[in-house]
Amino acid sequence: MADEQKHWELQLMVEHPTFKKLCHSARTNAPRMHSHDLVFTLLALVKLGVSQNSYVVQTILRVIQERLDEFENEKALSVLSACLIEMKGSKNTDALTQGLKLILEERIPGIQSVMLLHTTMRLFGKDAPLEVKQKLERKALSMMDNFSLANVQYMLDTLAVIHLNSKPLLDICGTKLADNVHSISFTRLMAVLKSCSELRYRNLHLFTSISEYLGSTLSMWSTKQVLLFLLEFKRLHFCPVALMDAFAERIIQKPDSLTLRDLRGVLKSYSFFNHNLKENQQAFLDSVTHVLQSYLSKMSSVDLLKAVSCLCVFGHFPQAPLEKLLQPEILDELLKEEGPSFPQLQRMLRTLDLCLRLDRHTLSPSVSSVPHLHPPPPQSRLGNPALLSILKNLLGEDVVTDSAIAEGHYYIDCVATMPSKTKEDQTVRIALLCAPPTFFCFGTTHPVGAAALTVRHLKLLGYEPVLVPLQELLSQTAEEKTNLLRELIFSAQIECVQDCNVK
Repeated sequence: MADEQKHWELQLMVEHPTFKKLCHSARTNAPRMHSHDLVFTLLALVKLGVSQNSYVVQTILRVIQERLDEFENEKALSVLSACLIEMKGSKNTDALTQGLKLILEERIPGIQSVMLLHTTMRLFGKDAPLEVKQKLERKALSMMDNFSLANVQYMLDTLAVIHLNSKPLLDICGTKLADNVHSISFTRLMAVLKSCSELRYRNLHLFTSISEYLGSTLSMWSTKQVLLFLLEFKRLHFCPVALMDAFAERIIQKPDSLTLRDLRGVLKSYSFFNHNLKENQQAFLDSVTHVLQSYLSKMSSVDLLKAVSCLCVFGHFPQAPLEKLLQPEILDELLKEEGPSFPQLQRMLRTLDLCLRLDRHTLSPSVSSVPHLHPPPPQSRLGNPALLSILKNLLGEDVVTDSAIAEGHYYIDCVATMPSKTKEDQTVRIALLCAPPTFFCFGTTHPVGAAALTVRHLKLLGYEPVLVPLQELLSQTAEEKTNLLRELIFSAQIECVQDCNVK
């Protein structure tokens, strides 16, 4: 039922002549009602939108508060908790909520109903004392065998609502959801991913199962739904390979079905993940370029810059969009932009300029070059003395230098200049970058778009870039760190030699 129709029907009921008589009857009979009837009457009034300050609602709240110790039925307690969660704060509501919390805290070990457990957790909320959250966590773990698939989905939502990042609970929920992903609706799958994002919880098995399921059933999902999934996966830093491969095939087959909004989402997602479609890569780039060109007359200058910047990640520079973007009036419009987005636009223009120079893309003589923008110094990070010390012990004092800035844009933590072993060999400059987890797609060492662009540009500048996974490095012993760096540097040297041989 549509929201407007629902509101209209509720209004009809409330304005019905006998509705006032019903409310009067509920108010006068409240002291004689059974606890079960009281809470369901309160629930009905709340759902019908009766004012919480009305005489009937306040009377029922006071009666429940006076008889709260008599409430033994778990269903009644669950319904009452659900009502109070939805109700706005007032003197009677707040007093009843506090009283109910005291009773429920004592009864947590004896809870048998999964629904009461859910509503109890939500009633205590994110501000519950740690001790109470731990009690609820233990109780939930003891009841997990009784959870249905719907219970597991609701539990994940509940954990997100109360900010309880319980890895044991989340892992159990994740496994059950992954094993039954084919039975979960679009709305619930989206809710699962959003809850994981809010809890900063990552589960490779769950995410891969969702991606593979969506990829294998792509015909069931609209483009809008797929893009919403990709947005949630982007927030989780997980690259859904199966879904992206299948969706790219749809785009290649029917590029004209994409709206301008769809195109923005596609470019943003695929460039962020730096996803390589292998044999379909060029066909995909040609398809999105075709769509981009068809919308050039309808795009704002900011949207055009964002679209071209996304394609730069793939080293793809379509002529028509570039020519329009680099028109003097478009560049003037971008540089006159004011507001919080202006630094981002400047950064994108500087990156575009770097791409055009380093990738040596030839522009039409009639096209302006990107205006010179005075770049702020790249954000240098605090040096890593432990990393520098290990590298010097591993490679030698004279080989390693601490930090460098390439093209006034890219910060390098350490540079190792490996001398040539023979006259035929070239000197190899290895650029080591301490890479936080945000540099990689979750569960892999595959760099996201911005990191991939840095790697490509450093290669063009004569470096052999090495992304050192910082989180992994910090958790290792000195010997493990040495072995990791030796393996990364050795692999980089081999790759450099292979590239030289190919050339």
